[in-house]
Amino acid sequence: MSTNPYQAPDAPPARSTVSSSDITKAWLGFILLSTVVGFFAGMVFGAILGAFLGGLGVTIGNIQIICAIAGFLINFPVSFIFFRRSVTKLLSRCDEKTTTA
Repeated sequence: MSTNPYQAPDAPPARSTVSSSDITKAWLGFILLSTVVGFFAGMVFGAILGAFLGGLGVTIGNIQIICAIAGFLINFPVSFIFFRRSVTKLLSRCDEKTTTA
């Protein structure tokens, strides 16, 4: 058995406590929440932006393009927030298993 030079000599050997079901649950939670919340965030933001641009006299075709790009961009922070939440939840679940084992 090889030793890890970065592990403290008195530390127990590292164990992998992440199961496939834990990863699948975290992934499904991320996908479902980010899709649903991203949809509604894009819808609300697009409606507000579309109304504003329409009031300025921008053509419908340009409003569609601008709102599509804005909806795509608004979903980046939404996706990141739910990704971070899923990973944090998964890591805390694994940390609980490690400390109780």
